[in-house]
Amino acid sequence: LVYAFRSQADFGQLLLTYYRGQAPAHQFVLADWLTSNRQNAFVWSRMHHKVRFRSMRRHYSMQAFAEAAVPRHMQVARKLMYVKDWMSELDDQDSTNYSSSWLRSAPNRGNLARFFKLTPNC
Repeated sequence: LVYAFRSQADFGQLLLTYYRGQAPAHQFVLADWLTSNRQNAFVWSRMHHKVRFRSMRRHYSMQAFAEAAVPRHMQVARKLMYVKDWMSELDDQDSTNYSSSWLRSAPNRGNLARFFKLTPNC
């Protein structure tokens, strides 16, 4: 997936397949990868941004979708509360280049990894 992204190949379908996959260790591998290098969180976010930017539905809100899909009483347990600012920042990106001030903070990158470590979020 990352190789396809870095080689400028069409990785959108691979990303979709990743989220629909049922491999038991997906979330642990992703969380470990996100924490293994500071830049990995930026790469993961740029992948989502690029797929979203190319999409016909790019103006749909990721945060609104996540809030609608996860009941309010479950948002803390699912770690959604800790990544809402990342989703909001991603929703507000209108340029072809992704940039993130939210990911510059180490605790925020840790929250992103913990969010994706939970099976229901992958």
